[in-house]
Amino acid sequence: MLAERSPDPEPRIEGLQGRDSLLTLLAKQLWGYLLDGAMRGQEFESLGRLVSSVQVRRVVPIRRPARVLRLCARIVDDCEALGCTQIADYAR
Repeated sequence: MLAERSPDPEPRIEGLQGRDSLLTLLAKQLWGYLLDGAMRGQEFESLGRLVSSVQVRRVVPIRRPARVLRLCARIVDDCEALGCTQIADYAR
């Protein structure tokens, strides 16, 4: 999940757990106004299964666009730390 830019000097990546993961995903969806009660229940169930099987991360960029390469490096490092397979060489 991409967060608002931060005034911090370095970008960061935060792990979200359980309820925070689910609430963050629900807050980011754009089509909620189109869902009726049954569809909303299905969405909630589907997102619940997703957050129980996938590690949800919040990427917090900084305000300085010149540091975007640092953010990219942080994303690659975080992905490798989580055990992602085969990070492309061009991502470095």
